[in-house]
Amino acid sequence: MTNRETVMLQRRVCDQRRSLVAQPRGYASQPGLPGSTPNSRSPKRRLALGAARESPGGKTIAHGLLSLSLIPTLIRDIIGLKVVKNTLNYGANRVRYLTPVPAGSRLRGRVEVMAAEDVPPNALRVTYKVTIEIEGGKRPACVAEVIGQHYR
Repeated sequence: MTNRETVMLQRRVCDQRRSLVAQPRGYASQPGLPGSTPNSRSPKRRLALGAARESPGGKTIAHGLLSLSLIPTLIRDIIGLKVVKNTLNYGANRVRYLTPVPAGSRLRGRVEVMAAEDVPPNALRVTYKVTIEIEGGKRPACVAEVIGQHYR
């Protein structure tokens, strides 16, 4: 990537959104798939019912790390860097979970490039601000500052 492309990448703020659905493992919504009809006596079902009773909203919620695990997919889909051969997850500076995500919620992400720097040999380290929102929600579910190292 040339210095001009790097500067253009730094100035680009992506406000495109991609929708995803938070679905707990083992509870598929289509009949015929494994886990589509949970048995009320199964340990998974009892655990889900207990979690729903004890959670603040009375619903089963997705783990915060599930929201965080969606970030690389959101970045790849929204930013869409074509000249990148490989990407390394370099870590996160800051992660905040602001709202619980009820199971079955539709999520969307917003990605903003905060900084980019050349890293030898032939790499670009980019800091992204990612906001994951719940459709119809007032507050974001997760706000994270993550770092990716892209190799050309």
